Amino acid sequence: MSVKLPVVIPENLALRTRATVAREPVPMGPPFRGLERRANQDRQQANQAFLDAITGISDSPETDLSTRVDEILYGGK
Repeated sequence: MSVKLPVVIPENLALRTRATVAREPVPMGPPFRGLERRANQDRQQANQAFLDAITGISDSPETDLSTRVDEILYGGK
């Protein structure tokens, strides 16, 4: 499914984009696919960081994990 999305860009970029498109049509899909790939990579890195943070937690000598779960997982009190 496609979605129309208004995008605000700097005026100089808009002018250069219009000039480029006037010379030769340029598909806009590739830049957006690049953004999508980047967002997916960021999400995968965040997921991996979370998994790395909790790996081995059950082997911890801590005996009060259930009462301190937020502190241990998220680093707060």
